[in-house]
Amino acid sequence: MELYGWTHDIVVCPERDTLTSRERAWIAGSGVGLKFGQLRRLIGSGTALERAEFADGEDVSCEVLFISAPLRQHSALFGALDCALTDRQAIAVNDNNETSHRGCYAAGDAVTSVHQVIVAAASGVRAAIAITNDLLELDAERLILPHSTRYGTRLSYQPSRYERGAEETGCGGLVQIIDVE
Repeated sequence: MELYGWTHDIVVCPERDTLTSRERAWIAGSGVGLKFGQLRRLIGSGTALERAEFADGEDVSCEVLFISAPLRQHSALFGALDCALTDRQAIAVNDNNETSHRGCYAAGDAVTSVHQVIVAAASGVRAAIAITNDLLELDAERLILPHSTRYGTRLSYQPSRYERGAEETGCGGLVQIIDVE
């Protein structure tokens, strides 16, 4: 549907017929072409695309090809932490990009259905700010209370990796480790 804002000369080419009734109604109402089948090859001269050939021998004339690849969570970490997912199987986060597992953050394509670099970058910045604020709050608590009870468990301060030597972290020593007792 997004492409329709650029041009009305569109042919939707899913490999299999898995279209919803809503998608079918939009295709029928918009006048967009529809071709099912497996793409065999792209044909053109030089760098100019002219047509797409399908496994059944038919071809579709085209100058541009957009591919829609499904994105899904590949990391097992969020499942192991039992983080909640949205109905679209993205990792559910709050306004600070914190997951349902307190102290665990997620950002980028893992948390949104809008897969654009600028959206992913903004999401990462929001998470980074929240993480920084949480670490600063933990530092403040450490200074005020020798044994904080943040996150519902007793935390004890351990010297940061920076204090033990930046070479141990491989990232300039900017990570502090808080051991849970």
